[in-house]
Amino acid sequence: MVKSISWIKELLHTTKIQLFYLRIFFDLLVIMDNHSGHFPEFERNEKDVLTVQGKI
Repeated sequence: MVKSISWIKELLHTTKIQLFYLRIFFDLLVIMDNHSGHFPEFERNEKDVLTVQGKI
């Protein structure tokens, strides 16, 4: 019983990480789309990425 609970927790943890990376990937797509096909400048700091995430 305890093993299955820890397995479920592990599964949820990896799912959260995957969702996090999916969201970053989606944010990059949105940024590129806003730049009408041009690649964005990747020297953005984390604050810029957070503000972009907040606008979605």
